[in-house]
Amino acid sequence: MAAYHRPLPPPLKASLHQLRAVSDDFGVEEMLERVTPSRRDAVDLLEELLHRQMIRAGEPDRAGRVRYRLHEAVRLYVAHGP
Repeated sequence: MAAYHRPLPPPLKASLHQLRAVSDDFGVEEMLERVTPSRRDAVDLLEELLHRQMIRAGEPDRAGRVRYRLHEAVRLYVAHGP
């Protein structure tokens, strides 16, 4: 995990650290509450975390919004790592 985490830009590292306590699926709304007040930044961060395989996309919720989840190895690493 360190090899994947180390080269991440600071905003992505900060996002992971803010999301590590989320035990369930999350989406843009949770990003707005925990990570950034900007909807555009929240979407960009989610897309980048997904692209880098730090999170996975799940099923859309009833309103059709995509939900995401941290991979368990990522959650454990940011909780107990650097």
